[in-house]
Amino acid sequence: MPRNVGAIIMGTERAYLQNIHADAADTLQYLTDKCKPERERAVVRAFLRCIGVTFVESEIVAPSSEPVDVSFHDARFQVREILQQGRRRGDEWKLKARAQSMNDAIVTWNPPTPMSAEDLTLEVTQALDEKAQKYGRSQCSRLDALVYVNLTLTNVLRPDTALGNTAGLAAQAWRSVSLVFPPYGIVLSATCDAPGFLQQLIGRVRMEWSNVNELFDV
Repeated sequence: MPRNVGAIIMGTERAYLQNIHADAADTLQYLTDKCKPERERAVVRAFLRCIGVTFVESEIVAPSSEPVDVSFHDARFQVREILQQGRRRGDEWKLKARAQSMNDAIVTWNPPTPMSAEDLTLEVTQALDEKAQKYGRSQCSRLDALVYVNLTLTNVLRPDTALGNTAGLAAQAWRSVSLVFPPYGIVLSATCDAPGFLQQLIGRVRMEWSNVNELFDV
């Protein structure tokens, strides 16, 4: 290989790693407790876009008084994130922050695993159980649970499958339960006291935002 070609390749790799390290540092900072309110606002932002509800940024308010994480009009969202078992938030970015070569920063591609809406309903029910016990039926009846399903690109939702049994969510007594599983948003359940825009979308899998890469962005 000519010497100048090797230098170009080395320079390209160095620049690539610098960008990866900078992105990793920014992302890990975003994942700290200090930025929790902004992350929760981003989840609500993504959910509203998925279900086709228009908004202006000032309408998505956080932090609110506990146990409300984010408020939007009359919605009082309590936000929960689902990760794969054994996976911790930021693990992938910590690996990228330590990358010493392009190979270290490359994520191995695996074929996606389809997930039925029925299985997803069960996952959401289980994920909310601890919060339901923490807040109790009285508080849950005034809260709109919103679950961010963050299962990486190896899991994809099969939107043509039927939603599962929501009796477990009803037993937890949430005013409403919704989820965002990019690029989809779903309202799983809503009582007659829930915000109207949630009641209107019960059981409907919505995908109203065209660019999933901008789903969470301001």
